[in-house]
Amino acid sequence: MAGEKILIVDDNEPTRQLMAGILGSVGFEVMQAADGGSAIKVIEDHDVACAIVDQYMEPMGGFELAKYLKDNDIPAPPMVLITAHETSDLLTRGMELGFKQILQKPVVPNRLVLLVERLIKAK
Repeated sequence: MAGEKILIVDDNEPTRQLMAGILGSVGFEVMQAADGGSAIKVIEDHDVACAIVDQYMEPMGGFELAKYLKDNDIPAPPMVLITAHETSDLLTRGMELGFKQILQKPVVPNRLVLLVERLIKAK
């Protein structure tokens, strides 16, 4: 599992760096994108094993990214939606768009690592 490419998509650089440090410390190769549009290029150009995607980003947030991938028949890696907001209402919409899990911010390091490992194994 070490060496698998993980994509972190978040418009907040400190948040991206924090998650990159957590996942990089256990051996994942971490790629980063600041919004959904740049994430599409990474997904198209690399074999991404899992994507951690923020819900709210401009100009393209997490839901818009997932919908774009689905509408354009671009194979999406297993995706986790991260949000600082209450997750109960987001769960149904997120699952409809292909998200495997919703993770609430602030991200708990060991929970993030275990979730990514579980999604890669289930692929």
